Amino acid sequence: MREAVERLWPEIQWIGDTKLREQVTQTWIKALERSPLKHDDLNQIPFTLLVPNCPITFMEHKRCVVHIARDSAKAMTSFMGRALPINADVVIAGAILADVGKLLEYELGPDGKSRQSERGEALPEMVASSLRSTPDVVGPPGLEHE
Repeated sequence: MREAVERLWPEIQWIGDTKLREQVTQTWIKALERSPLKHDDLNQIPFTLLVPNCPITFMEHKRCVVHIARDSAKAMTSFMGRALPINADVVIAGAILADVGKLLEYELGPDGKSRQSERGEALPEMVASSLRSTPDVVGPPGLEHE
């Protein structure tokens, strides 16, 4: 599975901190092991289910986001680095980890098309329910605490 992650994410090598790089790699390995999707599916499925016939794949979108995040960190360092130190490793790791949960939220239906999995359908209600039952969390308007 490690080889699959390395093929999906050559950008992981941009993370200089070896411990952080390994943590990011392990997160993706675990997500792929638990996902109803195969690693190759990520180069086929759309990055969003909200756009009908979305022509951009999950990995095209994700890798683009990582490149933008790295370039943004470089620009911020160049312009504001003396006052606002930027840890590029953390920025890159965060961009790679963003949306890793979609591996558990998406699946391929019998027709071969991407759809939300049962777990993905349950997720918004689980989050809303946890916000309602956690008194020290301030949720969005309309989620009054019980």
